[in-house]
Amino acid sequence: MKIKLLTILIVLSTTLVYAQNEPQKRQEAVLLIRNLDNIGVGYRFGTEKALWRISLSTQLGKTDQLQQDSVSLTSKNTFISITSGREWRHRVSDKLTLRIGGDLYFNYGKSKNESSPNATFRSIHESISKGYGINLVSGIIFQITNDLHCGFEFMPSFGKSINERNSAAGFNDDPSEFVTVGSESLEFRLDNAALRFNLGFNF
Repeated sequence: MKIKLLTILIVLSTTLVYAQNEPQKRQEAVLLIRNLDNIGVGYRFGTEKALWRISLSTQLGKTDQLQQDSVSLTSKNTFISITSGREWRHRVSDKLTLRIGGDLYFNYGKSKNESSPNATFRSIHESISKGYGINLVSGIIFQITNDLHCGFEFMPSFGKSINERNSAAGFNDDPSEFVTVGSESLEFRLDNAALRFNLGFNF
């Protein structure tokens, strides 16, 4: 009986010690703002010190139209970006946390510009771009309340860009065929577009 009781006490003690040392689980829903035209959402899950991160940013159906004299100009742009990665955090104080990590990303963009200098003639220029690569992530987090935080991420990236441009011009009753030009390039981005504001909610 004493041996059984001692065994139970040892198991309970081990369980309590493990529970105390186990990192606290954490989940976050995040609003991502690069600029007023590029807004996204993110989900992060893991522990207080390390989280997996998934995000989707988009710029859908932005259309600009200009009518000047007899010339009509129409421009439409679409952009989608998906990222997935991991980040590690170091708490400096109760309100300030540093973060560092990395993402894999995939981008897709499409733009179309159409101009009609008169009622019978028009030109169309269409561009499609795809890109993939790696984001390096560093940033800071300010804890506003227990459940709400904000911060900034700086994400220089390195990857490959694939572009395709299609152009056509002609009269409405006799349009010309599209002429396609393609290109591929390696890109390293280190500019204002690499900076992103975050507003997150813990749950």
